[in-house]
Amino acid sequence: MEEQLETALSVIRAKKTELMMEDMKSLQEREKLLIEENQILASQVTKTSLMILRANSSLHLR
Repeated sequence: MEEQLETALSVIRAKKTELMMEDMKSLQEREKLLIEENQILASQVTKTSLMILRANSSLHLR
């Protein structure tokens, strides 16, 4: 009986480890996508800021 419990615990631990590894892989993929999205948004903010600065500069020159 003790051996059966040890075997069952071993199977459960292996499954738990497998699920945790899958979760970690999924989170790493999500992190990569979020980093890429952040870079795109930062670029858009920079472009928009430059457009605003240029617009303000042209208004002050008039």
